[in-house]
Amino acid sequence: MRFESIIGQSRAKRILNNLLKRPFIQNLLFTGPSGVGKRTMALLFAQTLNCPNGGCGRCRNCLRIERFTFPDLFLLVPISSGESLSERTRDYALGRVAPSLRQNELINIDHVRDIIIEAQHPPVEGRRVVIIIHAHRMRYEAVSALLKVIEEQPNDTIFILTTPQLSAIPETIQSRCQIVRFNYLKPDELTTVLKQKGITTTTIIPGSPGETIRFITSNSFELSRELFLGSPYPDRKIPSLIDQLRSPTNDLRGLIQDLLHWHQLLLYARINPGLIDDHEIISKAKKVAEERITKSIENLLQLNRAIDYHPNRRLLIYKLLRSLC
Repeated sequence: MRFESIIGQSRAKRILNNLLKRPFIQNLLFTGPSGVGKRTMALLFAQTLNCPNGGCGRCRNCLRIERFTFPDLFLLVPISSGESLSERTRDYALGRVAPSLRQNELINIDHVRDIIIEAQHPPVEGRRVVIIIHAHRMRYEAVSALLKVIEEQPNDTIFILTTPQLSAIPETIQSRCQIVRFNYLKPDELTTVLKQKGITTTTIIPGSPGETIRFITSNSFELSRELFLGSPYPDRKIPSLIDQLRSPTNDLRGLIQDLLHWHQLLLYARINPGLIDDHEIISKAKKVAEERITKSIENLLQLNRAIDYHPNRRLLIYKLLRSLC
């Protein structure tokens, strides 16, 4: 699969095609919303740089890049303390929906140092490509170490950083990369991507196929929808719901993230109903003020940040239920 075949992102594809005509390609920084193709484009571009057929997706090099076994491809992703980088990178392979980030997942200096050591030697077979997913999750010391190597970019190495938060990338890094901006997909483009993956749903995160698929395949999807559509809850029902949700088998982080999505969809339906095709959400939006939805989203974001250190699970669930529209 050539990167030109990606649905949407015509401007980004045009920039990359022009770069291929140059003898030297500057380090790249892909930025834009989550779930719109930044990681996929980076991996397909790595295939293009190392494929004798311009990124055919079928040759030995392309297949090894797809499997992360090509010796000149390096992938850095945020991981939790004690987690294996090699195991985590499998979740970011081509064709997969990247996992939701956990709050404690970061890119550590040790992994950046490994890349720096590699960059001091010639590539093994082709063009060395270092892809850093969620580059805004690099620790300060990792950023400092990376800056040293990209300041004097080797001719045979290209760094591709991806992030949905450009403002979180230090200016010193931004200024040494060519910034390539990615946009939300148009409704027909989003529908095409979902059809290609065999997905039919009325629950769509506008503009983002990745976020849509991540949402509707979540383990908490059905429970979160039930809680969302049933809210707000009377005082008498809160205790029994707390008991139900306190079970250790319930992933509270995933549940909060899914409830955030439902409330974002509710806000879309309130502001621009044409973006939403879920009649239950549209009906609910007519009954809730925009300010109330915004406040609920703010409260859920606060709970999402607090979940790792909140001392009382029961109180956390109470606040969660009270946050729902």
